[in-house]
Amino acid sequence: MPQSELKAREKACDEEYAQACKAYKEAKTDNPSEPKPVKPVVRVLEKLVKGQEKAEALAGKYREKYEAAQAKKAGTETTDTGAKPTGDTTEEKKEG
Repeated sequence: MPQSELKAREKACDEEYAQACKAYKEAKTDNPSEPKPVKPVVRVLEKLVKGQEKAEALAGKYREKYEAAQAKKAGTETTDTGAKPTGDTTEEKKEG
């Protein structure tokens, strides 16, 4: 992502957060238990990646980490160990 696009995204996030804070202040008067908005953060994971294949590999790696964190947060652990399935274990073998 170009530096100019990164700065534009950060600016947009700041504006959205400012609007959310204004809405929070108004809603807090009616509902004191209203949760405070969370400030968004833009993280730069890799500054420069050369080559499309390397970029796609990094994107896949970070996507897997994100999905695993979201699954853990939701309470469902991912059990993907990379092992191949061995077959259906619920059926017993019948000897004839």
